[in-house]
Amino acid sequence: ILQVFEAEAALVCEGMVCADEDLWLDGKPGDDMIDDYIADLDEVEKVGVDTVILHLTSKQNPPAPNELGVNRLMRLFSAAKERGISVALENNKVPGYFEYVFRMTGDSAKVCLDVGHWHAHFKDRFDRKLLDGRIVAVHLHDNFGEDDEHLLPFDGNVPWEFYAENISACGYGGDITLESRYYGKYTVESLDEFYRTAFSKACKLREIFDKY
Repeated sequence: ILQVFEAEAALVCEGMVCADEDLWLDGKPGDDMIDDYIADLDEVEKVGVDTVILHLTSKQNPPAPNELGVNRLMRLFSAAKERGISVALENNKVPGYFEYVFRMTGDSAKVCLDVGHWHAHFKDRFDRKLLDGRIVAVHLHDNFGEDDEHLLPFDGNVPWEFYAENISACGYGGDITLESRYYGKYTVESLDEFYRTAFSKACKLREIFDKY
């Protein structure tokens, strides 16, 4: 899936693939999944995307991280590196996967830090030592610290100054990507109006991030 959005007359493309629990399970489905992702890298390269984002899990009670899954990831990392593409692992619902994968892969693994997920599921327990030098993308959306609501920034209680400071301290100064959803209370306005509101909030966030 390619996420494409317009910002200041420039198109920014970010590739995303969402792994499921087969990554960590023995059997042909897990092998086929990684083979498919590696094949997709050729298409990603053709359109000039230099970062793809991978969810390590998708469910609330996934299998434990293991060597089999890491070996599959290393195949993907190697194929991506040959094409000049970074694979960024995104934090999802369950902690512990980054720690395991980083320990097994050294500096190979990079991170897409999803602030909304970190706030709701990891309760803002930010580990600079764990993430230092690894962040290559960020996804920003808001919630009230309980559910993954994908609200617009400043419509929940994410501590944005805290995240801006810590993400910057880890060496990241690149693009910021809003991952808010047009649903519920937002549908009282048109989609165009929602985009305008989102862009205004993104500019406010950019100002906060630029302070650090």
